[in-house]
Amino acid sequence: MNGRRAPAAGIPLAAAVLAGVLLLGGGAAQAADRVADRGSQDIDLVVLVDTSESMFPYFDDLMTYLVQDLLTTRLHKGDTFHLLSFSSFPEEEISLEMNSDEAARQAFRRVLLLHALGKYTDLVSAMQYLYQYVKELPETNPKRLIIITDGVHDPPPGSPYAADSTTVRALIVSSAQEMRREGWDVTLLKVPPEPSPSDQGASSYLGDMSTALGVPVVPYPRQDKTSVTGVATGYPTLIFPPALGPVGNSFTAAFRLKNWKDEPIILSLSSVQSEGSELLGRKLTVTVPARTEAAFNVPLRLPMSYPRGSHEAAVHLVFDDDPRISPTDGTLSFTYTGKGGLPLPRLTFLYVLYILLGLAALYLFVRLFLYLRKKLAEAPLVGLARGNEELSGPPVEVSTVGNPAAARLPGARVTGAARSGAAAARAELQPRAELQPRAASRARATATTREKRAAGASAPGPAASRRRTGPVPLLGPAAPQARAVRPTVTSLRKALPRPDGHAALPPLIEMRVQDQSRRIGFRNVHRIAPGAAKTVGGRLSSFLVFLAPVPSRIAEVRNVDGRYVFTPLRAELFPGLSGPVDDCIGKGIPFVSSRGKKHMLYFLEWESPLDEVNRVLGQARPRE
Repeated sequence: MNGRRAPAAGIPLAAAVLAGVLLLGGGAAQAADRVADRGSQDIDLVVLVDTSESMFPYFDDLMTYLVQDLLTTRLHKGDTFHLLSFSSFPEEEISLEMNSDEAARQAFRRVLLLHALGKYTDLVSAMQYLYQYVKELPETNPKRLIIITDGVHDPPPGSPYAADSTTVRALIVSSAQEMRREGWDVTLLKVPPEPSPSDQGASSYLGDMSTALGVPVVPYPRQDKTSVTGVATGYPTLIFPPALGPVGNSFTAAFRLKNWKDEPIILSLSSVQSEGSELLGRKLTVTVPARTEAAFNVPLRLPMSYPRGSHEAAVHLVFDDDPRISPTDGTLSFTYTGKGGLPLPRLTFLYVLYILLGLAALYLFVRLFLYLRKKLAEAPLVGLARGNEELSGPPVEVSTVGNPAAARLPGARVTGAARSGAAAARAELQPRAELQPRAASRARATATTREKRAAGASAPGPAASRRRTGPVPLLGPAAPQARAVRPTVTSLRKALPRPDGHAALPPLIEMRVQDQSRRIGFRNVHRIAPGAAKTVGGRLSSFLVFLAPVPSRIAEVRNVDGRYVFTPLRAELFPGLSGPVDDCIGKGIPFVSSRGKKHMLYFLEWESPLDEVNRVLGQARPRE
């Protein structure tokens, strides 16, 4: 009993070992993920920039050193970037989710089309628009706001905010206080750093905004344009070292770190990569005091195969917890002399964990293989034991009429009074012939041995020759039986009744907005499944309205048993509707934008351009 149970007990033991290793590795991975999530929390960055004429001398530098740096190095996957501009009125320029480097480059190309040529500056409407815009963003990410302006309010003629300074100040302070109550992180960047000649005598409300927001006014660093991102956001700056000169296999690169915040920061360097090789000698952690620049000496080690001579090595630095430091990509200039020790590979915790997992998996596989092989070897013996049990039963009477061979069976009891004949005997013995082939061969061998022993013994009497008792062996090889075919998924699927026809897919639905371009591919063409709905509105809505600024998810279209029902979600934008529009296909639906301008949208079954051309040509008739 103990010998037979040993393989079965080995499997749970191996599984327990593997489960323990997996649990250890999974726990470590989850802990690492939690640390990474805390350090690299996604943010919504909103930049409001003044595009009036007073910004013209500094506008290109702002777009190059601030917006480009934010898009290409500071923001990461999961962040969102929103660029708003204002002069006579505020408007949205860019709303981007940072998913790829290509998307960031395309967004920056869109930024380059902006110019600071506005004649007026409506600061009140810009502050109110900024608050409403950020308020409508999802609340999942923290909000970071950068307001770039000189603080002058000079609205265009006819503006509702062309009021006296007391009223204007109250409106601006009210919007700033609302932002502060929301807990948003706001930076006031004053551009230009001093009043321009055209603004001499004009009132600036930056001081009132600073007091209401509880943040200082940050002047634009005109002398050091490259530091504008750090000044505006507080994100640290990495300064690459100059030429290092001759170096050996191991050397130190003298980087520097700039902390723009009013509190110390702790940075941990975990990797320095160059052309697929790891150069960092050991992990490094440094504390940078507030508002200072600190030395950051990084130990580096070159691979054994690194060629000698002068190099301009492109390196990429990786910091723990994603502190949004920039730049992390740069060039190290040095001359490699080939001197130094022999670099040995380092075994990190992950390498050790992977080795343990591999060994545990190999051990489990070997034990499972041995267990299955032993079970397969024991299977025929079990079948033979069952065959012997069936053969050891009560004596069976077999008639000798027409069956002379039955008299020689040592396990049969022969009677001359039986009338059933050989057919009845074979019918009664037929169930015993359905044993496994190996059991049948062993039974035949046993029968042959018994016959030989009986032939060597003394001749039995007449009565004994006619009647024998004992277990009945097989009469001969079992008749070939048709092997049962196990059902498969394919056979069961073929056996199921086929439906008369496949359910038709719902048609493609296209949304059209009056005066809005349709040359946007399939952006506004969707298939709505029965019971499902698609949203209508700006930004991330399924059916996109980009002709005029509208919030996201202002309405939805639902497929109700083949009928498409249009339901307004923002009733104030649909003053002409008193409720849902049943069967909205082909009906004009009026709505107003955030600025109050009236528009019309339609929902139609989508028709391909080729079908549309064929339909138009089919309607044309030749001139008679």
